[in-house]
Amino acid sequence: MEDIKTFLISDIKEITVDKIIYMDNQVEKEIILKECAENYAHEYNSHIKIEENRCVGERDWFAKNPYFIFFSEPKIKFEIVPKKHLLDCFSKSWHQRYYPEFLNVQIGLQQFNWITYDLG
Repeated sequence: MEDIKTFLISDIKEITVDKIIYMDNQVEKEIILKECAENYAHEYNSHIKIEENRCVGERDWFAKNPYFIFFSEPKIKFEIVPKKHLLDCFSKSWHQRYYPEFLNVQIGLQQFNWITYDLG
């Protein structure tokens, strides 16, 4: 089985032109996006030029815990763990209150021309 470190999406502190800064047990760490793009190209898209690849991982909003996986070494997953309230049992769209947090990561990447492959 593949080694994937998992964190909460709220652990992401900043997305810059070349990296994602996140917290790991109160220690600031970085994911280098160019390395993720190279790893992604090696794993899935061997027919494209590695230096031109802008895809750095995968995302799935429709998973039980919506997530992003970045193809660093090891892969790093940031997920949303929804907290359901009693009234959520009557609402089909309770998870929508978490969508802005998910969308902010996607927008943060796109502003620097990085993308993630949509699995959902």
